[in-house]
Amino acid sequence: TCALPICTMDFVSPAGQLLISCAFELPGSLVAAMLIQSPWGYGRSLQALLALTFILCIMLITVDYQLYAVFVPASYAMKGVSSAFFVFTYVVMATVFPTSVRNIALGFCVSVGRIGSISAPIIFEFVGEIEQRKHALFFVLSAIAAAGGILVLPYVPCEMKGKPLKDTEAATVECGGRGELIPLRKGVPEGSSDTC
Repeated sequence: TCALPICTMDFVSPAGQLLISCAFELPGSLVAAMLIQSPWGYGRSLQALLALTFILCIMLITVDYQLYAVFVPASYAMKGVSSAFFVFTYVVMATVFPTSVRNIALGFCVSVGRIGSISAPIIFEFVGEIEQRKHALFFVLSAIAAAGGILVLPYVPCEMKGKPLKDTEAATVECGGRGELIPLRKGVPEGSSDTC
């Protein structure tokens, strides 16, 4: 949404463009709700959102070439996808951590996310000063980050979709498909049946 006011569309003011882009948050939240309820695992759902992010970031490069017929719908869609990503990611993070550290771990993740949202406009402006075409490099870097997420997600070891949350201090996680149990806290018996 930060680049939308750049578009010189006579029929919509920058405030109107911002209002329209904010309206796309509701469909994004509905997409997140559907993904949470879908039979896909959390990993596959996040990969689907990252794939959409990758495609939309590539489409957003067209702003530098005044292809507003591509850029404007892509930017509105990106707002919806980012909203879905936001909702879905926080739901996933709340289920991954054991109860004994859930609030601290979730708070830490939210803090890191806020640091990212604060630094994104600064990075956007910095990249604009480096590159003659102000937006292409930023959107390429964003697409590369999304592609990196698509490649990394299959290696995230623990899928919690449809499994009960851990309510004990002796919570363990299954490590990378090898079937070994690794205690998160010292003193957990090796043969504990408490798995993710």
